[in-house]
Amino acid sequence: MVFGGIKNERIQFNEDTVWQGAPHDYANTGAHEHLGEIRRLLWDGKQSEAEELAMKRFMSDPLRQKAYQAFGDLTLELLNVDESSVSGYRRDLNLDTAIASVQFEAGNTQYKREVFASFPEKAIVVRLTVTGDELLSFRASLVSARPGASVKPLGDDLVMAGKVADSAIRFEARVAVQTDGKLEHDEGSILVRSATSATLLLAGATNFINYRDVSGNPGERNARTLGLVR
Repeated sequence: MVFGGIKNERIQFNEDTVWQGAPHDYANTGAHEHLGEIRRLLWDGKQSEAEELAMKRFMSDPLRQKAYQAFGDLTLELLNVDESSVSGYRRDLNLDTAIASVQFEAGNTQYKREVFASFPEKAIVVRLTVTGDELLSFRASLVSARPGASVKPLGDDLVMAGKVADSAIRFEARVAVQTDGKLEHDEGSILVRSATSATLLLAGATNFINYRDVSGNPGERNARTLGLVR
């Protein structure tokens, strides 16, 4: 989700294996032993008794799946933009290119952001550019939707790692930045200063391998993903 802010942008991202719970067998132990009795009750017109027995001895355990969980946000804060001076704001989603864009002018400078998600590369790409009198300076941060996650630098990248409560799922998101400006870290954020353009590469992964196995390494997956995009 690209929220389309001006000075502050929020890009909410998900990953399809961020769930509560852990690999397990839903089968109700000994369920087959009660199938004949359930059928007999149904043939005898005893619907409620059949349902009661089925719910207790035949249906899956637990009855419902665990809940899908949100991953987090990539937030961007432009450091040298006065929103009171902004004009010409335009927000666009191009269905041919799958690029969501925001552009506006502040003073004599035009700002543009473009966002797309690449399924083959398993990454979200954000491109920021400026033309005019001012150079581009902004702060990029990762915010977890799950409590207790850590955010810290890893080389030039920014890494957010944590665990889903009541779950065996561990997750990690990484942001890498390519820019012609100056790059530095500050209190769990990446700062870009004095640039004409910057490209952010966002990858997210979990330790999920399949419904029986959560022994994967999300960090290794993210490193491979960002390496491919680069």
